[in-house]
Order: sequence, then structure tokens, then C-alpha cells
Amino acid sequence: MSKLTFKYVRIQGKELARNTMHAKGIFSMCMQMIQDEIMDEEDADLYREIDSWFAENLPWPLKWMVTFR
Repeated sequence: MSKLTFKYVRIQGKELARNTMHAKGIFSMCMQMIQDEIMDEEDADLYREIDSWFAENLPWPLKWMVTFR
């Protein structure tokens, strides 16, 4: 079996993260909308389902995470 390789696409907004001063990614922006009670409950449930799928099926992009710690 061949080794799987992954490439990542990062979707980001204009708002900067306080800890890195880099643009927030789509997952961070969605979570912030949930915490601020801006997102509808139906959309929040869908986001959580999608986020869980990503966590279960794709490896974390460690290179990205290490770069901005």
C-alpha cells in the first residue's frame, strides 16, 4: 500500500488571532461565532459535525501548528 500524503488549504478571514497576529482560520472563526451566539443552532450543529469529521479522518497539519506556536 502506498503512503498517503496530504496537502492542506487554509481558508482564513481578515480578523487577526490575538496570540499569533495572523489571520484566523475558518474553524476558529466558526467557533468564535458559536461562542458569541451569533451562529444559528442548526448551523452550529452542522459545523460541529464537520469539525468532528475532520478530526477523525484527517491528520492535524503539524507543520502549520508548530510554525505558529
